[in-house]
Amino acid sequence: MKTFCQFCNKEFNIRPSRLGKFCSKVCYDMSQSKKEIVICKNCNKKIPIKSSRKKLKQFKFCSRQCQREWIYKASVKVCSVCKKKFHSKWQYCSKECRIIAKRGKNNPMWNGGITPIGKLLRDSSKYREWVEAIFQRDNWTCQDCGRKRKAGDRVILEAHHCDKTFAELLAEFLQEYNQFSPFEDQDTLLRLATKWLPFWDAEGETLCKRCHYKTNSYGITIKNRKG
Repeated sequence: MKTFCQFCNKEFNIRPSRLGKFCSKVCYDMSQSKKEIVICKNCNKKIPIKSSRKKLKQFKFCSRQCQREWIYKASVKVCSVCKKKFHSKWQYCSKECRIIAKRGKNNPMWNGGITPIGKLLRDSSKYREWVEAIFQRDNWTCQDCGRKRKAGDRVILEAHHCDKTFAELLAEFLQEYNQFSPFEDQDTLLRLATKWLPFWDAEGETLCKRCHYKTNSYGITIKNRKG
């Protein structure tokens, strides 16, 4: 027949002729003392401890080995990209999987495909040539404060769009070629952008980073978010 242990409340089988109150000698011994039973989280082994120390965290496991095994099992994760099991505090099993997971619309900086096109265009050799021409014309000197790139002065020079911002030019370009997707036809748009004259005929001037930041058009999106 089945009955319940009067100490640990565990259900156990016992013969009708030998009725007992406890499931094991350990429970019987504990019932006669001031100790209590704690169950190991890893192996379910009973751990007899004093009642006054039951609340201490170190008594979740019967041994250090069980603690290490439980931590190792609990740290198992499944990579959301390749479905591979791994042990780490990170979300993905490798840097490659993290890059794949953050591509396109999953990237927190995603802005409908406009930002990737803009970055590709700024990184292009054609854009670097435009910036270099502005620097050479202004003799590598900030047109606002007069700082010049020279030995011992780590001034950062940037090319500032005077009439229209780069973002405005980019928006006009994408509107003119709206038959192409800004995230599926990036190669085509980049090739067309290198021949789109408003990008390369735009008036610019050399400014140091500090003076460039003071202009109304610098980081206008960031400034609006802060405001």
